[in-house]
Amino acid sequence: MQQITRQYAFRRARRSRRAGLSLAWRPRTAPRPVAAPHDVTATPGIGKAVLQWKIDPDTDGDYFGFHVYRSSTLPVDTSAEPVRCGTTSKGLADGRVQYTCTDSSAGSGAKYHYVIKGHDDRSVKSLPSPTVTVTTLEADQTPPAAVTGLTAEATEYGIVLDWDSNTEPDLARYEVYSGELFSDGEEQVCSASAIAYFGPGDTAYTHERLPDGEEKCFFIDAVDTSGNSSFKWTRNANVVVVTEKDMTPSVETPDGSPVSLTTYPGDAPGKVELTWDGAADATGYLVHRWNPATEAYEKLTPEPVTEQWYTDSGVPTGTTHFYRVTAVYADGTQSAPDADWVILPPVQ
Repeated sequence: MQQITRQYAFRRARRSRRAGLSLAWRPRTAPRPVAAPHDVTATPGIGKAVLQWKIDPDTDGDYFGFHVYRSSTLPVDTSAEPVRCGTTSKGLADGRVQYTCTDSSAGSGAKYHYVIKGHDDRSVKSLPSPTVTVTTLEADQTPPAAVTGLTAEATEYGIVLDWDSNTEPDLARYEVYSGELFSDGEEQVCSASAIAYFGPGDTAYTHERLPDGEEKCFFIDAVDTSGNSSFKWTRNANVVVVTEKDMTPSVETPDGSPVSLTTYPGDAPGKVELTWDGAADATGYLVHRWNPATEAYEKLTPEPVTEQWYTDSGVPTGTTHFYRVTAVYADGTQSAPDADWVILPPVQ
């Protein structure tokens, strides 16, 4: 015999000559499940699918969580294990809530069908959402073409590089490599490392370095937005070799100076700042600059300066300058000099 459970509600009867209570009963009903997620979309990515859906908290119920189901065939089996994907949410202006989850376990170039179910805090699931279908994208494994048209010009302030622009629409950057040549059997190999990075719109670079007559090799690598590299994928590049100008003074600087000189470009074109550590018992300092025309260090301070800094103004740009500082003592003797150099590129 079937047992019927009744829930009784008491209400006070309307007053009459015989006051009393009347009883009313209604069967117990289960709470309504949350509504199925709606406005479901699926956006393809490389080896992944981004799913979004919306719910209305005012009408759809009190959600505790969601399960995302994936299948390569229809209909989607919602009794299977759901996809593991972290879900994020944000409130919309109309009061609804939009949820997003990224299924990163999907394969590349595969077609999948998705269904989403919500559930409440008692794990009672909603009806399934409408099915959405998406084909994930294949990973881009095609590198850009090798960079062409590379030229290298030796100047008094470094090496100026120019190259032709690549035409790939997904080009992300250029990587500049610099190194030295060494022999590998009968071949000359450029052993280089990346020294600078530029956007796809750049096709020139000035490598400011001490022009001391060394032989250097350069090449440019092109990298796309998927990380594909022309050089790293093929191990081939269009290499140029250049011999630097030799601007170094013909007069060597001896060791053992008590002065430690540092030079750097000033805050205006044609200005060089010099600073140095003081020498014990020094009464002043003399500053010299190398003159390549006379092949001699020429004095910039006719008399010793007592400061430990000096500003050289009106210096030619587009070249490299070499300086010396010596300490002067009370008896008029000078210490061994310390030297440094600074590059002043051309004013653009």
